[in-house]
Amino acid sequence: MISVAVARITKSFTATCVLALLAGLGLAVLIAPVAAVGIFHMGFRFPFPRIFDRVVMLTLGLALAYYAGPLGVVTLMRQGFGEPRRNALRGLAGFVVVLVSVGVLLALAAILSRGRIPAGALAARAATHLAGAVLIGIIEEGFFRAFLLGGMTRDFDRLGALVTSSAVFALVHLARSPARFYVTNFEPTVGIANLESSFSRLACPGNLFPMLLGRTALRGRFRVDPRLSYTCGRPRVRKQPSGNAA
Repeated sequence: MISVAVARITKSFTATCVLALLAGLGLAVLIAPVAAVGIFHMGFRFPFPRIFDRVVMLTLGLALAYYAGPLGVVTLMRQGFGEPRRNALRGLAGFVVVLVSVGVLLALAAILSRGRIPAGALAARAATHLAGAVLIGIIEEGFFRAFLLGGMTRDFDRLGALVTSSAVFALVHLARSPARFYVTNFEPTVGIANLESSFSRLACPGNLFPMLLGRTALRGRFRVDPRLSYTCGRPRVRKQPSGNAA
């Protein structure tokens, strides 16, 4: 019975993605507490929410790899990145716009700091993140545009796929735990507590607006990053489980 139900679900791209997401989150809830303790005993100190996010990326990647056949991952990626020269000029123009925008922001930061933050130091700091920013952009375009948007067009029309994939984009960036704590001893339920803290942000009406807005339609794509939104009120502070050092 279970295999029949799974077979029916995997006929739909969106339903299969939901199944992979649930599997990835379930694995992350189990693995992240163990990983956090191991990282602590190795001498590193990272907040548990950050560790949990990285573990989710790993487990979700494994889940997507497991369902790669029904999802058509290889085909979607080939279609998404199949003609790089076709949009090379647009990509270059967008990159220049981003550099100019960042330059303006850095200049404003240097001016408003009244000399406390040297412009050269800001530029040097920004340059160290350039490669990472480009890589993240390629990964996000590959996942949200080539894979998710391309796959959802199988289940929805073009507009429905744009709206749905944009809502997923916003939800992924908005549902981040505002808590900051460290796990030093094994706590099996700390992953569930982190998920609760993450999704509690969605209860704030001020955060729901950019999530529903998604990315503003511009030449067929939505591009408002919900990470620019403000949280309403003060972040909730959760009582730390025993064995956690704040």
